[in-house]
Amino acid sequence: MNRWLFIALLFVSLAIRFVHFDSEIQMPHAWRQSDTANYIRDFHENGIDLLHPSVCWLGDHKTLVFEFPLVEGLVAVAYDWFGPYHSVAKIVFFLFFLGSCGYFFLLVRRFSNHRIAQMSLLFYCLAPLSLHYSTAIHIDYSALLFSFAMVFYFVRAIDENKRLYWIVGSLFATLAVLTKVPYVFAFGLPLVLHVTREKKWRQLLMRAVYLLIPIAAFVLWQRHVYHTNDAAPDWDFIPGYRKFTDNSGWYFGHWAQRMELGNWTILWERLTTEVLGICGIILAVFGIFTLSGKRFFMAWLAGTIGYVLVFFNLNVVHNYYQLPF
Repeated sequence: MNRWLFIALLFVSLAIRFVHFDSEIQMPHAWRQSDTANYIRDFHENGIDLLHPSVCWLGDHKTLVFEFPLVEGLVAVAYDWFGPYHSVAKIVFFLFFLGSCGYFFLLVRRFSNHRIAQMSLLFYCLAPLSLHYSTAIHIDYSALLFSFAMVFYFVRAIDENKRLYWIVGSLFATLAVLTKVPYVFAFGLPLVLHVTREKKWRQLLMRAVYLLIPIAAFVLWQRHVYHTNDAAPDWDFIPGYRKFTDNSGWYFGHWAQRMELGNWTILWERLTTEVLGICGIILAVFGIFTLSGKRFFMAWLAGTIGYVLVFFNLNVVHNYYQLPF
């Protein structure tokens, strides 16, 4: 593809988001965006405390922890500079989306070629879910940025065995698992495949400390989350109330859910309409057949499917959990 044509198409695919850009929190999942917006507002008004973010729906008890709120803290800094407006938050989250675009492009190009990376990036920017959530007050594209960067630098570390790439990859892996660990799950299979193909298991064992850092950070963070959320009031008399200390059912769901045809219908309809669209379906089928020799991409796809099977309830309840596709 001609360089200037690609730049023009990329500019248009990004610019169309701002046709209806405003400061309102818009559906779908406006309630989830409101949680994130409240984290940001509390940081702006009361100081940034990444260990004790606040929600707005627990009465006098404010502190409840979901993801590690680094991104929300950065948006709060932007509020200090430009004012506490949702439009400011949306622009910051859009910048994280642009960062994810960059690492997505680099990752695809590393395992294919420049032309395929260009076409993939254009679709990445034009996918229906992307058009909404890339400017929503929402952390998922920051999680994808961290995940793409993690894989890109770990792949370079495996190929070149440079300590700098191991360190940077470990840093992004830590941010990824603290922000949204399910998205990291999808990349386990392609990374294992790459290590196996390059016969670098010995090197991986020698550099295992760089993999242990994000694991240790995740374990410590989960302990903090449990103890913090366990301090919430005992309001069991409220239907559906829970303390967010045992989230296994929320993350993984139950086996019976996987046996219900209706749940698979929901996922299929989202995949074909919100993730792909008609053009995306054609490109996906074409890509699967023409890139069948590209084992990394097929492992990436298999890992993403495995991510849905494991974190099934999340994918059924929220359409933004299909963003990894």
